[in-house]
Amino acid sequence: MYCVCLASKLCLLITCLFLGMKYVDCQMCQRGLTYHRHTHTCLAVFNWLKRHEEADIHCANISSAGHLVYILDAETNDFITNSLIHDGFWYHIGLKDRYSNGVYKWNNGMIANYTNFDDKHRPDVSRFYVLISTKGWTENYNYATQFICQTSAERNEFFFLNGSIFDNNTSETIALDKIVWNCGTYDVKDHQIELVYRQTDGKTVNLQYVFGNDMSHVMYPGCDGSGVYVCRIIDQVNLKVVSLEGILKVRCNATYCNAEDANQNLLVDGSTGYTEAKLCVFIYPPPTTGL
Repeated sequence: MYCVCLASKLCLLITCLFLGMKYVDCQMCQRGLTYHRHTHTCLAVFNWLKRHEEADIHCANISSAGHLVYILDAETNDFITNSLIHDGFWYHIGLKDRYSNGVYKWNNGMIANYTNFDDKHRPDVSRFYVLISTKGWTENYNYATQFICQTSAERNEFFFLNGSIFDNNTSETIALDKIVWNCGTYDVKDHQIELVYRQTDGKTVNLQYVFGNDMSHVMYPGCDGSGVYVCRIIDQVNLKVVSLEGILKVRCNATYCNAEDANQNLLVDGSTGYTEAKLCVFIYPPPTTGL
């Protein structure tokens, strides 16, 4: 398939992109949940009104590891307030000081080392349950309100492009812009990790190889950089191979032809009326037949 675009000064840009691939169904989270890379967990906001204990049970019914969200640092708090919840509402989280006033513990018994109460907050012996909003945290009675669930990610392997999930997705960039690949596993033991570029003819090019649990690779893709990129994670102990892949489309903007590459002025044959010109042509992948 050819896409033809005629730019100024008769520079002709022909961009060809034909990709054949199989998709790997290995999303980080169940449908409807949002992946949080910093904690490697999945989050979901529920607008149903439930009391604290009822909400925690509902979270556990989503997954055996599900619970009201634990917010252990400012990054997680900012992600929730900026990306998940809405102004003007309060949401249950998995924190309370029910058993000792002022000693805040998460529902798994862990003492909270991070909180986001305002400076005027004082523990109230009659109020146990901590709620979150876009304005901060508060301590209140156990009334029914919205809530946020958290559960483990579906898998340990990851493949990111510029900080966003790349596997099973299509991303777009501009030629020669900096991009950063991150590929690896949250498993503590080391694995063989490979970043591979697969061409449309099925041939592969190995871009980087490491032995560890995380790999970062910087690229400045050219106009011929479109294709399928694959992260291979090999567990040599258990002889397990996980392949994560996605499509990268590199957009190559049309530019003016150089003087030596094309005519600045059209040449018209007075006897025939034909116009003669040289054109700049960019093609990827190379055609198997004539244009």
